[in-house]
Amino acid sequence: MKHSHIALRFVPQTLFDAAAPMVVTPKPDVVTRIFMIARGLSNEEAQHEVWRDASLRASEPVEFWQALVGISLQRALDPTLFRVLEWGGMFV
Repeated sequence: MKHSHIALRFVPQTLFDAAAPMVVTPKPDVVTRIFMIARGLSNEEAQHEVWRDASLRASEPVEFWQALVGISLQRALDPTLFRVLEWGGMFV
């Protein structure tokens, strides 16, 4: 592995929608867009308080991450709805 530490961020859907608008026809009932940005950290960077605090969030319950990204898991998993899922990421 090239990096011992990886910083990972989820982009909230509202910001992702503003940066990369998407049009689907017919209009879906639910749109779930998950985009992650990651980068490697040196050992020195990983010890900085900003990253130490961020690493503690890794143990947050899934509801924390759903709220952060802005998705409704119940609606995203509802098979009676027309759902669109887009996911991706970028390593910078």
